[in-house]
Amino acid sequence: MSIIELAVALMISSMLMIALAGTLGSSIESSRGTRARQNAVTTAMERIEQARNIKWENLGMQSVGPQSPLVEGVTLVGSAAGLGQDEALIVCSAGELEPQVTEFLDGTDYSTRTYVSAIDADRRRVLVVVEWEEEGVLLTHGSDTIISSVSAGRAATGLTPMFPEAAVVAAADVLFHPGSTESIPASAHSASVLTNGDFGNPGSVIDGDVLTGATASVDPTQVFGSVEQNAGTPVDPPSAAEVEGWRSVLRLAAQEGPVLSGDQVFTDTVIFAPMYVNGSISFYGTVHIEGSGPVYATGSIRLMNGADVTAHGSALIADSNIEFTSGATFDVTDPSFAGVIGFGSSAFAVRITGGPDLSIQGLAYAPYGGVTLTGGAAWHGAIVAHGVISGVVDVSGGSLVSYPANLLPTSSLLVGLRPETVSTPGGCV
Repeated sequence: MSIIELAVALMISSMLMIALAGTLGSSIESSRGTRARQNAVTTAMERIEQARNIKWENLGMQSVGPQSPLVEGVTLVGSAAGLGQDEALIVCSAGELEPQVTEFLDGTDYSTRTYVSAIDADRRRVLVVVEWEEEGVLLTHGSDTIISSVSAGRAATGLTPMFPEAAVVAAADVLFHPGSTESIPASAHSASVLTNGDFGNPGSVIDGDVLTGATASVDPTQVFGSVEQNAGTPVDPPSAAEVEGWRSVLRLAAQEGPVLSGDQVFTDTVIFAPMYVNGSISFYGTVHIEGSGPVYATGSIRLMNGADVTAHGSALIADSNIEFTSGATFDVTDPSFAGVIGFGSSAFAVRITGGPDLSIQGLAYAPYGGVTLTGGAAWHGAIVAHGVISGVVDVSGGSLVSYPANLLPTSSLLVGLRPETVSTPGGCV
């Protein structure tokens, strides 16, 4: 090799090394930025998890500083916080949440501010904002959740509440192949999955936590919150005696309206709740339920192909099974006393097949059996299967559970079955 060729080779080599150094520098900076944002997301999630484990009487801020962003006096300013309305802050001496915490992670300082505000008498918002600097630029990450007086402290009874803040609850396994959950509003991130058995599908997207008594087969990057497996018994079903006492109350409530004998077929008509049927019920066409309260059948209830059942705030309750055949819908305007309850003991105590997504359906509950959601169906509400052996929730075909925050801990349909909380005098109430 001549001197000229050697010089050219060295020049090319130097240029490549300079370009490589620049690329590596950019890659390192990008990696640092990604790690910093991940740390901020993790910090916010940990703070929200801490808040969810605090009892209602202690769910508040210890103080609020005069320079706190997003705040005017003792009010969380809705326009500044990205909310639809202003909300009063919960500030009390018994509060367990520090308003501001600073920590140093991986060479970066993170300042975390926590705000607790009242949505109404039974619900509080916890908003967490994490700030950090990157190359002299102030960056922020915010996250919030809604906590009710029932779900606060993770329990009405210990750390295994009977009806926790979650989209899917099962005493046996939860199978998503595939399926997903989402929260309403999207900022709540409360559409969790809790099961005493296994949970599985790596392709599932969960907008909340995953907590299992056995294994959890899930991609953590597809889960907004935390993933914990082999966690004992996260689900605490009511006893048979409690369920039967509650069922008797529902029957009596239904018998305050018309009491009909024999199987009933309702087609393109209006019926009135409450109603009690000694037999089964089939719905065809468009059926509207006037009034509120249970429509109870001692047999099964079936919404036949394409049936559109509308109601204000009624529940469909069957001593056997409830089935939505293809295209059937249950469209309600008030989810507070709405839903479907199948007391059957099979894995199909409540079976919902794909169809249009129209409105909030409320609670789908199988006290002794399981619930299936198939064919791309979307259920707006919560799904609970408390059967000891058959209490499986099976979501398939890309079906979606769209969970309105705070629905399960406060649904009035569960009054008499769900333990009530008692506030401690002198707390943040």
